[in-house]
Amino acid sequence: WYDDQQDSDHGPDYGPRLAVLFNPAFAPSHLAVKGLQLDDQPRTRHQGINTQYRNRDILGGHELSVEAYYRNEKGRWFPSVSAAVHPALPGGFAYVAMQSNTDIDVWGVRSALHKAFDVDGRALQLSYGVDHEREKDRQLGQTYDITAFIASNGLNYVPTQRYAMGPDVRVDTTGLFLQGDYPLTERVTVQAGVRHQILRNRVEDSVPYTEAIAATANPAYVPKLLEGGNVRHSQTLFNAGVVYKVADGQQLFANFSQGFSLPDTQRMLRDVPASFVIDSRNIGPIKVNNYELGWRRSDDAVLQGGVTAFYNNSDKTVQFNRDYSVSVADTDERVWGVEANLRYLPNEQWEFGASVASTRGQYKDANGQWRELNAFRVSPLKAGLYGQWRFATDSLLRLQGQVVGGTDHAWRDAQVAAVSPTIRATPSAKISGYAVFDLLAEIPLGVGRFSAGIYNLADRDYKTVYGQQAAATYGQISSVAAQGRTFGIGYRWEY
Repeated sequence: WYDDQQDSDHGPDYGPRLAVLFNPAFAPSHLAVKGLQLDDQPRTRHQGINTQYRNRDILGGHELSVEAYYRNEKGRWFPSVSAAVHPALPGGFAYVAMQSNTDIDVWGVRSALHKAFDVDGRALQLSYGVDHEREKDRQLGQTYDITAFIASNGLNYVPTQRYAMGPDVRVDTTGLFLQGDYPLTERVTVQAGVRHQILRNRVEDSVPYTEAIAATANPAYVPKLLEGGNVRHSQTLFNAGVVYKVADGQQLFANFSQGFSLPDTQRMLRDVPASFVIDSRNIGPIKVNNYELGWRRSDDAVLQGGVTAFYNNSDKTVQFNRDYSVSVADTDERVWGVEANLRYLPNEQWEFGASVASTRGQYKDANGQWRELNAFRVSPLKAGLYGQWRFATDSLLRLQGQVVGGTDHAWRDAQVAAVSPTIRATPSAKISGYAVFDLLAEIPLGVGRFSAGIYNLADRDYKTVYGQQAAATYGQISSVAAQGRTFGIGYRWEY
């Protein structure tokens, strides 16, 4: 159970006469202004339950494992102001202050049988079973009186209407799988598997929120209905891998796997017009091929680490657009990179560690040229490092840092990328690098451990990668600074 709520009497500074909203050239101050009147403030709530059952001797020596789970996620965001464009609105558009509310229900069951079979004196481990998951998505928009909003310079929110923001969606995912693991020799182990996955997507009839807003503003207008529909896709997926034991605790490995999933259908359909046709042709799955090659070392008491190179490709790319819509473009995408980690323990007191990840990603524009994915999709170079001292009392002191590199590859490509009705221009930002350090302490206390930390130790003024990319995609009002120096305490009890 997790509940995160805001209760504040401070709101954003929209500038004189809401200049930040209505004049793109006006730079926001990003200061908090006292006087916010908003009853339903941002909130995130998660609830979940998970149960597992295992029988180690069933059906002739099989081991049965069954897992069932349920979770509910509710989210409420701060209201934003945008222009709803529709021919039936007076003047063709209306400014709307709207707050997004999401409600997601997920339940599922995973079951598998495991058994070892003797093949040529070696154990062939087989696992096979079935899993099923159902997800229900719903999103509502609460509008507020635009006159009161403007008169208060964006601080007074008087609720008016509630609208559905996209249709209610149900997604069922069913999979049947067979997975095997077999040691060819004392040093070489192979694994392979097959999975048949079925996706069913049921979309209910709905009235697009632009239609509903137009009907509210113009009583003579009859809103159009977005007809629902059923979507079904299935695919047989494969995976294979090999592990070579270089020495005790050291391994080389290579893997291939495939993924198959639908995009966030509810979010994708939130902004479509009533004329959109919901069927398997217009709502297609994304199939991804993944390749990886690497080395790892885990047994050494002094030095542990690993390095992995990866590459994946698909025939679709997800795009986040300036008008807050999300679209899936039918064009090729590829992502590749390398990740490495290292842990060094020179003695019982000291411990040092580091990690680095470098990733690149590209999509084909309307002319078939490869263009860089922006920072919403692919993170720039990122490295982490830490050092810690463990006292004789089992207390510890840890200094850790994260370093993010800058890049302008996607920004430069965005200036020349070709677009089409289905492949949009992807707004991209010049990403500036930064480094942030934290100081953490932990001591045994009672039956558990007490911890305290100072985060962003140097009180660095910076923007996260997401915050920098948000400025290019959604405007400067969405690009706020990261947290300054922050203090935190915690208590952990393991049982």
